[in-house]
Amino acid sequence: MLESGNQLITYFAALVLTLSVAIFLVVRGLTGPIERLTIAARAMASGDLDREIKASGAEELTILGESFARMRESIKEKMSDLAEKNKILREEVAEREKAEIKNRRYVEIVEEQNLRFELARKSSSGIGVWDLDLISGELKWDDSMLSIYGIQRSEFRGNVAAWSERVHPEDRAKVVKEFEAAIAGIGEYQPRFRLMRPDRQERWVDGTAHVVRDDAGRPIRMVGVNIDVTNSVRTEMALARANEELEARVARRTHDLSVANAQLKDALEVLHQTQDELVRNERLASLGSLVAGVAHELNTPIGNCIMVSSVLEASVRQVSADIDAGTLRRSGLMSFVKDAIEGTSLLSRNLVRASELISNFKQVSVDQTSAQRREFDLATIVAEIMATMQPQLKKTPHQFIEDIPKGLLMDSYPGPLGQVVVNLVNNCIIHAFTDAVPGTVTISARPLGTDTVRLMVSDDGCGMAPEILTKVFDPFFTTKLGQGGSGLGLHIVYGTVTQLLGGTINVSSVVGKGSVFTIDLPLRAPLVESMRPRSAADMQAPTS
Repeated sequence: MLESGNQLITYFAALVLTLSVAIFLVVRGLTGPIERLTIAARAMASGDLDREIKASGAEELTILGESFARMRESIKEKMSDLAEKNKILREEVAEREKAEIKNRRYVEIVEEQNLRFELARKSSSGIGVWDLDLISGELKWDDSMLSIYGIQRSEFRGNVAAWSERVHPEDRAKVVKEFEAAIAGIGEYQPRFRLMRPDRQERWVDGTAHVVRDDAGRPIRMVGVNIDVTNSVRTEMALARANEELEARVARRTHDLSVANAQLKDALEVLHQTQDELVRNERLASLGSLVAGVAHELNTPIGNCIMVSSVLEASVRQVSADIDAGTLRRSGLMSFVKDAIEGTSLLSRNLVRASELISNFKQVSVDQTSAQRREFDLATIVAEIMATMQPQLKKTPHQFIEDIPKGLLMDSYPGPLGQVVVNLVNNCIIHAFTDAVPGTVTISARPLGTDTVRLMVSDDGCGMAPEILTKVFDPFFTTKLGQGGSGLGLHIVYGTVTQLLGGTINVSSVVGKGSVFTIDLPLRAPLVESMRPRSAADMQAPTS
């Protein structure tokens, strides 16, 4: 019984063990695929649609695994389509947001421009604002635009044609062309044109506008202003007419001035010719005075010669008669011989004096009339000039001193230089002294270096005032007009010294103490061709 019981227990234990193993194997075969399907489902739920689904075991589990796989592929395809659509949607949303931003910016720009236009219109009369919708073709004008064009709001049709028909026919084509070019983006709209108002007034307008475009660059709106510039244009036209009249007047006056200048040039040429003629006459007058003085000086020696020759002729006739009559005595012959010796001696001296006068006059006259260049001694020339002036000088109470050393040799023009000395001495006689008061005129010369000599003519007369001192070399200036002064003497001196002789001349004076004329001359005068005339305005007072 016990053994049977033990067998039964053993059998029962084996059965339990067998059942347990069977159950374990069944459970393990079912739970594995289920666990793998659960993991795959969780992966799909988390978005991992690429995980492979493996199922094996019972047939039902296999079918369930295959269903899970098909579902996964379907979900994967739908998720891919959904992602693509979501991407497209996001792009469309971004584009719409950009478009909205741009549209808001366009609106802000237009509103800003409208505000500016409105402020400009309110702050300045004659400025009208217009707004054209290029999509609908509607054109809006503010009250200032209506006022500029002279119409009521009810009369304005609100389109481009209603505006263009009021533009002046002569300007319409040009303005419309600019308008269309601005819309096409190939030009700016900034015309100036005329418009015709219903009251037949013609007014000038300056236009300007801005074209608003969408993202594709298509014009959608055009906003602009018209400025009434009629008054300024009329002012410009008036100024243009005034300028034309002024230019015509200037042209006429220029022509008149040219004619006057030509006449003045002719008159100036005549004046120069007259002045040259007066200068020549002055020189000839000086030479004539010299001739008169020499003639007067020659009267004495020639008169003496005539008287002596007459006495000798009478004595010879008397001696000849005594010889013929046989009454000639020794005492009478000796008296005749004595008278003849004295007479011939006196005749010889007077003839020599006349010869010297004629010789000096001949040299001086040749120098003054021919202006020939030659070598000479300055002291000799001045002495000859003063000798020929003696007849004139002896009539005055004045003293004339020559202080020029011998040996100052010059290669120059002695005639013009002599004319300078004569004119300066005559100027002293006429202007520096009065006949009742004797004075002194000094002609002196000293070398300056090796190639220049300074010649000075001074007097101790009345002197000159500063206002006279600046004009002494001007032509026809004299303080003794009609009293021996021609106004050309010192002008001739200045021109001769500065042009022909190639030197400089200055004058200084003190009222009541006298005047000094200082002439600096080159020992060798320049050639006449190289001389350049100098103005008396270049004169400067000499330095001490």
